[in-house]
Amino acid sequence: MGEDEVVAVKLPKELVGRIDRAVGQRFASVDDSVVFLLERALKGESDSSAPQAEFSSDEKKAIEDRLKSLGYF
Repeated sequence: MGEDEVVAVKLPKELVGRIDRAVGQRFASVDDSVVFLLERALKGESDSSAPQAEFSSDEKKAIEDRLKSLGYF
């Protein structure tokens, strides 16, 4: 996570398990996974003029299927 100051955050065990199953294999720790997910979720928050991608449910399903086939889920 680098040299930045950090603070402790309490998360429910069930949520930590879900995070670990979703992206944990890509990161060395749950902390790193949570940082990644929060940064991704907040990306563009500071730039409200950034266009937001809109996908149909079929497109979302196709993307999820492709990511699963690549081992990301």
